[in-house]
Amino acid sequence: MAARSQDARNFLCVPHYLFRALGSKGQTNKFDAIHKEIYPFLAELLDGVNRALELTEDPVQREQLVEIALTTPARLQYLVPYLTLLWRPLVLALNSKTPDVVKQGLRTLELASENLPLPDLLDPSAEPVAKELVLALHRALKPGSANAETAQMASRILGRLGGRNRRILSFPPTLSYEQTTRPVTLPVEFTSHMASLHLGPTCDVAITILKDVKASSYHDAAFNFIRIQIFSLLHKGIDDQSSEEFFVRCIEGAIYAIHLSNLEPAASELLREISKSLSEMELAKEANTQSQRRFMVNSVTTLFFETIVTVLVHRPSGSDENARRLIANIIQDLHDRGQGEDKDRARWTSILIMHLLTKFQSLCYNADWKCKIAGATGISIFISDQINLGTAWPYPREIELCRALVMILKDMPTDPPAETSEVVSTMTSLVRFCNKSHTDSMQIDEPLSEEARNEMSVDEQQHYDWMHKPVSQKVDSYLTVFALDLKSPTKLVRETTQARFELLAELAGLKLADFMKPAVEKIASNIFGKPLRMFLPPTQIGYMEAMTYLLRIEPSLLSISEELLRLISEAVGLGELDEAHPPVHPMHKISRRVMVLSAQTKAAAIRLITASLIVVEFFNKHQNLRQRATALLFKALYSSDKEVKLAAHDGLKFLLTHQSRLPREHLQAGLRPVLMNLADASKLTTDSLEGLARLLGLLTNYFKVEIASKLIDHFAALANDENLRSAAYGPMADNDIIRKLVRHAASRPG
Repeated sequence: MAARSQDARNFLCVPHYLFRALGSKGQTNKFDAIHKEIYPFLAELLDGVNRALELTEDPVQREQLVEIALTTPARLQYLVPYLTLLWRPLVLALNSKTPDVVKQGLRTLELASENLPLPDLLDPSAEPVAKELVLALHRALKPGSANAETAQMASRILGRLGGRNRRILSFPPTLSYEQTTRPVTLPVEFTSHMASLHLGPTCDVAITILKDVKASSYHDAAFNFIRIQIFSLLHKGIDDQSSEEFFVRCIEGAIYAIHLSNLEPAASELLREISKSLSEMELAKEANTQSQRRFMVNSVTTLFFETIVTVLVHRPSGSDENARRLIANIIQDLHDRGQGEDKDRARWTSILIMHLLTKFQSLCYNADWKCKIAGATGISIFISDQINLGTAWPYPREIELCRALVMILKDMPTDPPAETSEVVSTMTSLVRFCNKSHTDSMQIDEPLSEEARNEMSVDEQQHYDWMHKPVSQKVDSYLTVFALDLKSPTKLVRETTQARFELLAELAGLKLADFMKPAVEKIASNIFGKPLRMFLPPTQIGYMEAMTYLLRIEPSLLSISEELLRLISEAVGLGELDEAHPPVHPMHKISRRVMVLSAQTKAAAIRLITASLIVVEFFNKHQNLRQRATALLFKALYSSDKEVKLAAHDGLKFLLTHQSRLPREHLQAGLRPVLMNLADASKLTTDSLEGLARLLGLLTNYFKVEIASKLIDHFAALANDENLRSAAYGPMADNDIIRKLVRHAASRPG
């Protein structure tokens, strides 16, 4: 929930205060039951904290995450396997400016140094942060009454390290360098001499003020300083590294001003003027050098474009309207400057627009999640109603832009953030935009003559051909690039690819089977190449879901073969495996992630088996496999996982539509888990009752009245006054009696 919210601090407060309460003095043994519940979540919890620390820039949220990691209610012996995930929060805690967080970090490190051998403590898990860790301990030794306690704790820890800290400090030092070019200065005249004032530190102060929303009284002065320096640089010329870096810093300051309501109009106008000035310089340069066929963008313009796209990276949470409007205005201004009869000018402005689009596309491949979302937002601006580029829109980049957006989904965190829906929506809008029927204003009525084609550059010819290519002729290009994404381990990538193919088939006027037919052999041969058991569970799920999708397309695209038989047999084998359950003892390490993957694998296997039931002739020839598949569907109805139960229910429902009568042995095997315990109400479980409810809904003709009477008797026995009174003093959802009553009510035939 925190990953999908715009402001995660309120969500993080819950585990923050809960873990502090559970770890307080005298409470360690009191909540042993809660500790055991948390053990399966340790790996996922600490991994999520580390991912959130990489994404957040909010100091308050960062300290919350650090405290959550360090106060996790788990004993040290259970944390040892995940010690690698604790080092980064520990270093951040020791470098914190909050004394309580520093003390918590020192207590955690001291506890580890007391109970773990030194080789296990520092080598090799702490190797990436060992130097930072020791330097933070040295800083904690600073004398003074305010930090006397932390200094004593740090000295005890260093003493237990036994001199190993000196060996860590012998690592190669991190060196800094000084520029060979002269920094940007401002001459200042005194009575006796002239001096130079370095403008770099002054610019840093101005940017710090513009980043601080509370420093409103200094915003105007800081922005005026930034504006004057930009105009001065553009007037003098930017010809060395120091002036380029200073120019970039000034542009960043103007970008921060975009998000301030009192400075937004002036900052937006300033950046638009800079864009117009640089574009005019580029166009004038090319007009004077017409002998050059290839358009070369100046380094200063490149720096401006690389910096201006970060306006979407540094935007405040949930507020990007100002940034979107600025980018749209800059793009539209570039396009409008190329309008007219001068074809070279129009070509050069198109190249500048393409250059800006390339910057947004490259952001999609950045490791930082905020940069990825900024890239997707930039692409969405290009296809929005805020700009109108006409035939100058870069249509040949359609597949490259889709690939960049897919890469965002492939690299997204395990907990999908809220912005993933924006990425999916942008991809759908991009496909519709690039394949819509052009209006008359965007259409070239007369066919292109050979002479006119020869006057075009290679890029212009590709642009013309792609823009006038029907969607049906783009099918092979799309399938070549994206067909294998149908078997991606990431669920969202698979679903997005399926939706994109269905949309393209609709736009091309083709049936989905005809659209997918050229890619079936490529996908199937890739899946049939190796047995499923050779792959990890996420890959197994992707392979089975891809085959399920192909089997469900009508008419069927897969023919009966030995490879298909082997795959379905493996799927039945995977479905028959028992699901992973929480360990009885915490030292039996089965994390929640393993349990979720186990359930997802079983559900994917059941969906593949259900889809393969369409191939009736195939199953009629393999009765043994059919019996195993049917027995698996019955057994899965009593699973504790909701996804597995739903897949099994859909499978049985589909099976009953193609088979009028079920074998007696299958029906008995499906009912045995609940009928054996039906005589005693105390032995009934919620999972068995829910499975019975689903069976009653599917097989109404198979049951006698005696079962309903027995269920009513059990309902009355469970709903006695004593049980209801005890349930009234606690949460209803957590009460086993209440859950059984609800399942009983669902199981009673209408």
